[in-house]
Amino acid sequence: MPYKTNSSTDPIISFPKLESWNPMQNIATIAIDVDKKRVLCRIHQDVIRLVVEDKTLDPMRILKNKRSIFELKAKSLIEDNLYEADGSIEIRKENI
Repeated sequence: MPYKTNSSTDPIISFPKLESWNPMQNIATIAIDVDKKRVLCRIHQDVIRLVVEDKTLDPMRILKNKRSIFELKAKSLIEDNLYEADGSIEIRKENI
């Protein structure tokens, strides 16, 4: 479902159901479409595990079950224009 705020200059943000796991860095990546351009959102497993009590659960399972939380955080970072140097965004502990 695309997110759109009231201003005509705000980006149209949608979240296709695309995610991947990097086992070397313990980072999940979710895809975001911002005004028809792909942006990657990276989330370290320690950050993913902050949203559940059971820290032994698989990070990708948590991400899939709690995806709406991460989508809202990503949307906020995009609206605040908090992109990394490579054009991606990263949800950090302080964002949760």
